[in-house]
Amino acid sequence: RKGTSGGGGGSNVGGGSLTLGSGWSNKEGVNIADYKSKFNKATTLDISGHKKEVQSLAWSPSGKKLASGSVDQTARVWAIGTTGKEKDIELKGHTAAVHSLCWDPTRSDYLATASADKTIRIWDVRSSKCTNSIKTGNGANINVQWSPDGKYIAVGNKYNNLTFIDTKNFKIF
Repeated sequence: RKGTSGGGGGSNVGGGSLTLGSGWSNKEGVNIADYKSKFNKATTLDISGHKKEVQSLAWSPSGKKLASGSVDQTARVWAIGTTGKEKDIELKGHTAAVHSLCWDPTRSDYLATASADKTIRIWDVRSSKCTNSIKTGNGANINVQWSPDGKYIAVGNKYNNLTFIDTKNFKIF
């Protein structure tokens, strides 16, 4: 049991479920009942576009766009407004599933996608064009992450290897 009970509340974890008492809070003092109340009032929005299973999601640094990668070999970028999906673009070019994606933290319109086709693609989402395609060697790419300063991209593959890409010239080093 993590957290502390605040006046009669508590937690019960068992059978794959979590039950929280009304006064329960974690060690940082966040009252879980507040979150539960907000979730109970939340609404959902289902949007469609991919033809197969969605493998990854990433919000843009501005929080105005959501990117998704799919087994259907595409990535999509969704502009989400207060009334739902406003528009989306489809990014085509991979020849296998898109397992991971991430946004450039320094240029908000650039997205990196990692695919089982052993490539990393860099997309300019304003034009929906692939600006760079980097072959990473053997093994499906399953993770991609841009460095916080935007200078490097790290890639993990299914054989437990890491590859690093310099974003000045988009070459592996």
